[in-house]
Amino acid sequence: AMLDTHGELHRVTQRLNDAVEAELLAMSPATIDRYLKPTRDRRDRLRGKSTTRPGNTLRESIPVRPATQATETTPGFFEIDLVAHCGHTSEGQYLHTLTATDVAIGWTVPVALPNKAHRWAKEAIELIADTLPYPMTGIDSDNGGEFINHQLASWTLARKMTMTRGRPHRSNDNAHVEQRNGDWVRRHGFRYRYDTPEELTLLDQLWELVALKKN
Repeated sequence: AMLDTHGELHRVTQRLNDAVEAELLAMSPATIDRYLKPTRDRRDRLRGKSTTRPGNTLRESIPVRPATQATETTPGFFEIDLVAHCGHTSEGQYLHTLTATDVAIGWTVPVALPNKAHRWAKEAIELIADTLPYPMTGIDSDNGGEFINHQLASWTLARKMTMTRGRPHRSNDNAHVEQRNGDWVRRHGFRYRYDTPEELTLLDQLWELVALKKN
């Protein structure tokens, strides 16, 4: 009915007869969903599951590190998180900043990413680990697929690093990096939308200067 009201239905009904058009206009949303279910099921089987989404087995194999746990006192253990630079809409692709904050001493490194794909997150964490002035011994993240995936888990295992996660929907479990997201990333990068290669280069330059000053 909404398509008919806005003059969009004629694009489809040009290929349909009067009886089918009348049936379509009389359908309820539930009936439409029932009619489309076989087609959607076939589409989903063809599409398959994305390997970047963490399965329950992988997620449950990574221990939870709640906010109540005693704070690590030895440098090297980092909370990590992503900040989206989407502006007022989350449509399309846009840049992100990965923030890594040492729980013990507060050393923080922000890195700009083209998007939130797990490959960019892993590369950023690897870059941080390889350029720190001291060894990275572990990481703690939320439950997003950009962090909880087999690629990053294998990387931490190969480096004999600890990998933990916070409780779902409990941002206080990552309070150290969340504070840096506000004081560093939002304060200096603001809440504008960034989605071009030129802005990615500028963000990288900005974060290098911010980290130099703040650390």
